[in-house]
Amino acid sequence: MYKLRHIFFFVLMIAFDQYTKYLARTELAAREVIPVLPGILSLHYHENDGAVWGILSGKVPFLIVFTLIILGGMVWFYSRIPHTMRYEPLRLIIVCMTAGAVGNLIDRIVYGKVTDFLCIELFRFPIFNVADCYITISAALLILLAIFYYKEEDFYFLSRRRRKTNAEEPSSDKQTEEEEQPSSNGQTEEEEEREDTKPGIRPLPSRKKLSSDKQRQRAAWSEELNQLAQNEEKDDE
Repeated sequence: MYKLRHIFFFVLMIAFDQYTKYLARTELAAREVIPVLPGILSLHYHENDGAVWGILSGKVPFLIVFTLIILGGMVWFYSRIPHTMRYEPLRLIIVCMTAGAVGNLIDRIVYGKVTDFLCIELFRFPIFNVADCYITISAALLILLAIFYYKEEDFYFLSRRRRKTNAEEPSSDKQTEEEEQPSSNGQTEEEEEREDTKPGIRPLPSRKKLSSDKQRQRAAWSEELNQLAQNEEKDDE
């Protein structure tokens, strides 16, 4: 059920990103800068045929292949995440990052460049778009979760060796439970020894001691019977 919810969320995010880019191409391309928050944020149409800050300008085929490889890694990572509520934030972050990467990938495949229109005026920063917001915010949240929420052992699902050891742990636990099982009277061996050593209480003989005493009694009885038989033979003579 959660996969359907994530797919819907994924498609919705991509649709919103593409809609904002469509408005930028149709309404903003022929206009000058539109201030949203004067001195802080404005709308400025820009076309980028490279990566951030103009890196790899004109290398659209390489960027497409690179993005596909990254998307494959994200899908693999998402498929390995355990199906528990503790990992729900991590799954949502991966969905958001994937939606941002797909949003810019669509632009590169269809138009050969990415449409940007958001400009921060407080400091020098590249013009970006909604898909870039998905990626940046998701990356920041992922770092915060890795530092303050998740522990190192929470990422055991990424290691095959760790998963193998976890699979073997129940068997070892079962052995220890069997070793610590109480005796027939509901007490462990350690508790029996402690009770035996209590002052004023005479310890009961163990089963081994009882069996050895019985054997000695039987041997003594057999010797007495033999002596009686020998005595009767002497009397008859």
